[in-house]
Amino acid sequence: MPGVPSGRGCDQCRQQKKKCDISAHPCARCKRLKLPCINLGQKRFKFVSSTSNEDKSPPWLLGSPAEGTSRSGSTASSSRSTSAGIQSGKSQGQATLSISPVPTNAYMRLVNVFTDKIKPAAGIRYNISWTFGSYLDQVPAHLGVNEALDAAADAFMVGMRRFPNPDSAVDLAPVMLEKYTFALASLRRCLDDPAIARAPETLCAVLFLLNCQQFMWHPTGTTTSHGEGAAQIIKLRGHPEQYGPFEGQMLLALRGVVLLESLFNDRIYFTDQEWVDMFASKTAVLAPEGLALQSFTRLANIMRRARIALQDVVHHATELDYLRTEAARLRADLEPFIVEARQRLGAIEETADAHNSARNIHLNLVHCHYLRTYAFGLALVLVVNEVRIAMSPDPANVMAESQSCAVEILRLAQLANQYRPLGACVLKVCLIAAEIAASDLATQLAAKQMRLEYHTDFRSLQQCDFEEPKLICGRAMSPWLASTTHHINLKLGSQECINYHA
Repeated sequence: MPGVPSGRGCDQCRQQKKKCDISAHPCARCKRLKLPCINLGQKRFKFVSSTSNEDKSPPWLLGSPAEGTSRSGSTASSSRSTSAGIQSGKSQGQATLSISPVPTNAYMRLVNVFTDKIKPAAGIRYNISWTFGSYLDQVPAHLGVNEALDAAADAFMVGMRRFPNPDSAVDLAPVMLEKYTFALASLRRCLDDPAIARAPETLCAVLFLLNCQQFMWHPTGTTTSHGEGAAQIIKLRGHPEQYGPFEGQMLLALRGVVLLESLFNDRIYFTDQEWVDMFASKTAVLAPEGLALQSFTRLANIMRRARIALQDVVHHATELDYLRTEAARLRADLEPFIVEARQRLGAIEETADAHNSARNIHLNLVHCHYLRTYAFGLALVLVVNEVRIAMSPDPANVMAESQSCAVEILRLAQLANQYRPLGACVLKVCLIAAEIAASDLATQLAAKQMRLEYHTDFRSLQQCDFEEPKLICGRAMSPWLASTTHHINLKLGSQECINYHA
């Protein structure tokens, strides 16, 4: 019988198969023979197999087709398997196993939930790897070794629970806040240890907290964010190609976030050479998207210099002439990327129309990627044009181009509704650019309405930011537009915007 007691004698007596007196230590035999009395009174069990000696099968195989119905020990084996959580069944004389996939602890549950979100089966609408970066495919292998990463991943997954049921977001808000606060505390503890602070898992925790901010409410006008900390991390770590695949991919994802936030946050500053080094690649040829971003890195410092020069146009005329030339050159550098992105999107749409049927998952993925790329390129053009408008005495042509790009972004945002929430979330940034750069009230209202609709994918309407972010330098700083009707100061109440339908 399995698990029967086999005695509590010491090792010396058991080895010689002698009776052992466990009433005193050492036992009488060891004391008489002056032997070391070891493990006296220790409880032991003798496990005996319930099957015959002829059974040479591995312990996880319950039986063979010939033996499955003839063994006398099959009942005991089935009982033992059931008590261990393994269910057995027989079909046509063949014994089979069905192991329960239910995770047994918090770590396994987190890995299980995270893995479900990066599977291709999740689709373009809910796959976090296709949206936030391919580094997420490697995160499950790094869970369980860093408390900051575990806590941040847990908070991020709580936020993801609102998909595909946004109505549950109200119930998740307190849980999300609690998890986010706990993740911040865990990150602080990890940052206090220099060795853990430099670990790639800690960097991944910072990225998750950045993503968690999409689900969190914050007071209007708050300018601090994790982006400033992310900028410091990039400065300390250097070029992404110096690290392994996991950390390198995270730094590549982080640099885009820092670049965009530097256009709105004056506390994020890099020199021109630091920007170039950040986006340069020594081992690969950059794609058109990479070349466009590499050119776009010059804009943040152009904005800062233009803002200073516009405060005294008379004494900075030479500086303004130089900056106008640089901004125009930057816009020209973006044009090949815009043309190629437009052509790629048109080609994939023609392919879909030619099939005259529902697109498969691969075609949807390509179409979504090209749509997002084209919309993001238009957003870059709009931001560059804002600086050009601020520095130009006669910006009519630039404003007309911006208006056209803003209308095109609105069209793309409507088209991208099929990929919401995650597949089209980058359109939120594009709609901010369209709202800032639109030259007429109707387009601004339409962009704002669409932006709020996209924001409701991640938070309730009451938690959305009704005021768009302010660029470091835009048309609002133009001394030539300050007294004209071209400059529209849009200050609308939330209810007015909600009731508007483009």
